[in-house]
Amino acid sequence: MSANDELGTIVDGRAVRFERLLPVPLARAWWFLSEPEGMAGWLTDADMEPRAGGRLELRWEDGEVQRGEVLLWEPERALEYTWSVKDEESLVRYELAPEDGRTRLVVTHSRLAANRLAGYAAGWDAHLVMLVAACEGGRREFKETFDRVLPIYRERAAEAARS
Repeated sequence: MSANDELGTIVDGRAVRFERLLPVPLARAWWFLSEPEGMAGWLTDADMEPRAGGRLELRWEDGEVQRGEVLLWEPERALEYTWSVKDEESLVRYELAPEDGRTRLVVTHSRLAANRLAGYAAGWDAHLVMLVAACEGGRREFKETFDRVLPIYRERAAEAARS
C-alpha cells in the first residue's frame, strides 16, 4: 500500500488527519489548494481571498454553500480556514513541504462533531484521491472512494468514541 492509499487517522475523536505525497512540485500543489481553478479540479467551486482574514466560499454541486475565513496564508507552506456548516464551525489546515520534486501534504480537519466525523473522514479521503488524480492530469469520481471507505471510518470513529 502506498502512502496515497493509506486511510486518514482519527485524532482525539474530533479530528481527522491525512498525509499524501503529491506528484507535483510545491508551487503546483499550492495552486491546487489556493486558486479557484485548482480547487475546482478536486474539491469544489470556490472563491478565496488570498490572505489571512480573507473570506472563503465553497459551492457544492447539491447547491449547498459553505462560508469560512482564511486564518493562515503562508504561500507554499500552510493554509488554514474555518469551515462552517449550519451552526457548526470546524477548522481545515493544509501543511506542505517539498520532497524530491514532489510535495508532502498534511491535511487536518479539526473541531468536528463526533457524529459527523466518519462522513468528513470519508469525504476528505475521496477528495484527496481526486487531488492526486488531478495532479497526474486525470480525474477520479468522489462517490466510488467515499462509498468504499465510509464503513471503515464509521468503525474507526466508533472506536475513538469508546476510548
